[in-house]
Amino acid sequence: MWRLLRSATRRQVIQTIFWALVAAVLVAVWIDPTTRHLLTITASRASARAGRFREGIRTSITRWGAAAPLASVLINIAHTFVPFPADVIAAANGAVFGLWKGAALEWVGVMISSCLGFGIARTLGRPVVTRILPKQWLEPVDRLVANAGWVAPLILRFVPLLPGDFVTFALGLTPVSWKTFLWTTAAGITPWVVTLAAVGAGLTGGRHILPYALGGFVFLALISLLLHRHVARLAAQSPSASA
Repeated sequence: MWRLLRSATRRQVIQTIFWALVAAVLVAVWIDPTTRHLLTITASRASARAGRFREGIRTSITRWGAAAPLASVLINIAHTFVPFPADVIAAANGAVFGLWKGAALEWVGVMISSCLGFGIARTLGRPVVTRILPKQWLEPVDRLVANAGWVAPLILRFVPLLPGDFVTFALGLTPVSWKTFLWTTAAGITPWVVTLAAVGAGLTGGRHILPYALGGFVFLALISLLLHRHVARLAAQSPSASA
């Protein structure tokens, strides 16, 4: 018993220290101008090295002129069937349209893409979808829904346990209702959509928001890492074991 108590206390201490460090980093980014400046420089250099794909999407969007918002949505719809890094789409939207308009367009595009994938999977059924998606990706989603109910789609859209486009297809094969799928998807994607659009906007002119955007990105990533282990455990155990 004392070992269990010591173990629990140790975990609490580690978690407290961890969150204290996270808070210190976020406060430093928010308050200290030097930290914000260094973070901006680092992000700009990283973006210069890895931004070719993002710039390609940005160019594709801007070529449409007045119809650029439609191009943004269509790119997200294409992502339903053609896997590629979805984060760069949100960042490109922020770079092209600004923070709030870019985030709104990205949100609409992701919602349409998600509904399309969910509806196709539900219409075609498991026999057809299992020929396309790996079985080892479908089974964890099935177990997670059975163990966690509506929490499963919410957390799957927030925690990058599996690629988002595959998650929508996998959820379409579960008992999750359309109503639950819609509100959990909307809630789960919103923090990431706004943050990534802010990063894109910050890298292309809105330098004053870039440190806060990167701080928000780090914060969301840390929360995802903390939840990842719990989600993976639920996805690995049988429903009878969690009952």
